[in-house]
Amino acid sequence: MKALKQIGIICALLSLLTPGMAHGVCPFISVSQAKATSTVIFGGVVTDIRPLSLGRIVTFSVDAVWQGTAHKQVVIYQQGTTNAIPLSTDTRYVIFAASLRLSELPGQFWSEAEKADLVKAKLESVELEINDCVSRRFDVAQRGGMLRDLGPSYPPE
Repeated sequence: MKALKQIGIICALLSLLTPGMAHGVCPFISVSQAKATSTVIFGGVVTDIRPLSLGRIVTFSVDAVWQGTAHKQVVIYQQGTTNAIPLSTDTRYVIFAASLRLSELPGQFWSEAEKADLVKAKLESVELEINDCVSRRFDVAQRGGMLRDLGPSYPPE
């Protein structure tokens, strides 16, 4: 009987969670909060995606910058988490990114083949990581007022 009561309490507590919380969805982050934690904010089209065992390397053709410095081509790391924004080639996004040095991640993070591939492709110098909780497809960012909140953009270097 005591076990049934405990199960009931657990079920009641779980029912208080929203479906998003149960699946690890990002908390709400305002544009101003995201700006404060981002090294660079840019808009661009995905031109290449390289899958890794624990994420992927994504290349963007950048056409607008709202914060920081971005070149016309940016290579960035995206973690393979449940929060990861689905990215597709030939699609335009607004990306919030923070500093990261792939070369400083623990060795067990990469398989031997991936380590060799990173070195061969000189991707160990990737210095940015996507903030998936606030990055959006460009059209979604535009409809949701994010571009208005970001203000005017400037061209990449």
